[in-house]
Amino acid sequence: VDLIIGTLSKSFASCGGFVAGSRVLIDWMKFTLPGFVYSVGLSPVITAAAAKALELMQTESWRIAKLSHNAEFLRDTAQAAGLDTGPAIGRAVIPILFNSVWETMAVSEHLLAHGIYVPPVVQVGVPKDKPRLRFFISASHTEDEIRQVVQLIVDRPVVEPPRGLSLPGDQPAAAL
Repeated sequence: VDLIIGTLSKSFASCGGFVAGSRVLIDWMKFTLPGFVYSVGLSPVITAAAAKALELMQTESWRIAKLSHNAEFLRDTAQAAGLDTGPAIGRAVIPILFNSVWETMAVSEHLLAHGIYVPPVVQVGVPKDKPRLRFFISASHTEDEIRQVVQLIVDRPVVEPPRGLSLPGDQPAAAL
């Protein structure tokens, strides 16, 4: 393997990512690729968080099993309630897809009003016709909390956008 690329944000309770490879390859990337030329190394706190997450995975393996259970439980509960989880396989990040940017934002606000922070992910982060909420599940979540979130989404009030308002991704792109 010449190059290994990884993320810390969705797997190691941290943020950022890493690239590993031969010294020659890494030096070439650092000095020629714009994303590397203008970036910095990981801060000590980010590195420490990732190292601690690795340690916990090795010493408290029950957390991995509980995380898998919770993620599958959210996916299955959401699907049973008629929500679209897209291609979710039941791991730590479970999306719930909506029909429009407006609906996605309204559901995010509805959840926030109930103390649950799930920011919307819209174009350019995802295809414009697939806005979603991304749920980051942990081993600490309970089945009751997961059921509550799904029920809040199912029971959400229908909120129409103000007349004449359109958001990017809610309308088909105009022909050129």
